[in-house]
Amino acid sequence: MKTSFDLPEDLINEVKRVADTQRRTPSALVTEGLIAVLDRCRRQEPVYRLPDASVDGDGVVPEFASVTWQELRSVAY
Repeated sequence: MKTSFDLPEDLINEVKRVADTQRRTPSALVTEGLIAVLDRCRRQEPVYRLPDASVDGDGVVPEFASVTWQELRSVAY
Protein backbone atom coordinates (compact mmCIF):
# COMPACT_ATOMS: atom_id res chain seq x y z
CA MET A 1 0.00 0.00 0.00
CA LYS A 2 1.35 3.40 -0.87
CA THR A 3 1.25 6.05 1.82
CA SER A 4 3.02 9.38 2.05
CA PHE A 5 4.52 11.11 5.07
CA ASP A 6 6.37 14.38 5.43
CA LEU A 7 9.73 13.51 6.97
CA PRO A 8 12.83 15.60 7.56
CA GLU A 9 15.20 15.53 4.60
CA ASP A 10 18.19 14.48 6.74
CA LEU A 11 16.21 11.48 8.02
CA ILE A 12 15.28 10.43 4.48
CA ASN A 13 18.92 10.74 3.42
CA GLU A 14 20.06 8.56 6.30
CA VAL A 15 17.37 5.96 5.57
CA LYS A 16 18.54 5.82 1.94
CA ARG A 17 22.19 5.56 3.00
CA VAL A 18 21.56 2.76 5.53
CA ALA A 19 19.25 0.90 3.14
CA ASP A 20 21.91 1.08 0.42
CA THR A 21 24.61 -0.14 2.81
CA GLN A 22 22.42 -3.08 3.85
CA ARG A 23 21.32 -3.74 0.26
CA ARG A 24 17.70 -3.25 1.20
CA THR A 25 15.00 -0.90 0.03
CA PRO A 26 14.20 2.22 2.03
CA SER A 27 10.64 0.91 2.31
CA ALA A 28 11.86 -2.33 3.94
CA LEU A 29 13.96 -0.36 6.42
CA VAL A 30 11.09 1.97 7.34
CA THR A 31 8.70 -0.99 7.67
CA GLU A 32 11.11 -2.73 10.05
CA GLY A 33 11.43 0.44 12.11
CA LEU A 34 7.68 0.97 12.37
CA ILE A 35 7.16 -2.65 13.42
CA ALA A 36 9.82 -2.26 16.13
CA VAL A 37 8.22 0.91 17.49
CA LEU A 38 4.72 -0.59 17.46
CA ASP A 39 5.97 -3.74 19.23
CA ARG A 40 7.58 -1.57 21.91
CA CYS A 41 4.31 0.36 22.35
CA ARG A 42 2.33 -2.86 22.71
CA ARG A 43 4.63 -4.10 25.48
CA GLN A 44 4.24 -0.97 27.59
CA GLU A 45 2.08 -1.34 30.66
CA PRO A 46 -1.42 0.08 30.41
CA VAL A 47 -2.18 3.45 31.94
CA TYR A 48 -2.72 3.14 35.69
CA ARG A 49 -6.31 3.56 36.74
CA LEU A 50 -7.25 4.35 40.32
CA PRO A 51 -9.33 1.65 41.95
CA ASP A 52 -12.93 2.57 42.62
CA ALA A 53 -13.05 3.89 46.19
CA SER A 54 -16.71 4.86 46.15
CA VAL A 55 -18.62 4.57 49.40
CA ASP A 56 -22.27 3.99 50.08
CA GLY A 57 -24.35 6.95 51.12
CA ASP A 58 -26.71 9.64 49.99
CA GLY A 59 -24.16 12.23 48.94
CA VAL A 60 -23.34 15.43 50.78
CA VAL A 61 -24.72 15.87 54.27
CA PRO A 62 -27.47 18.53 54.45
CA GLU A 63 -25.31 21.12 56.24
CA PHE A 64 -22.91 21.23 53.28
CA ALA A 65 -25.44 20.82 50.46
CA SER A 66 -25.44 24.49 49.45
CA VAL A 67 -21.84 25.55 50.12
CA THR A 68 -19.31 26.35 47.41
CA TRP A 69 -16.26 24.20 46.76
CA GLN A 70 -14.03 26.88 48.32
CA GLU A 71 -16.15 26.91 51.50
CA LEU A 72 -16.12 23.10 51.69
CA ARG A 73 -12.37 23.04 51.17
CA SER A 74 -11.77 25.64 53.90
CA VAL A 75 -13.74 23.48 56.35
CA ALA A 76 -11.81 20.36 55.35
CA TYR A 77 -8.38 21.98 55.65
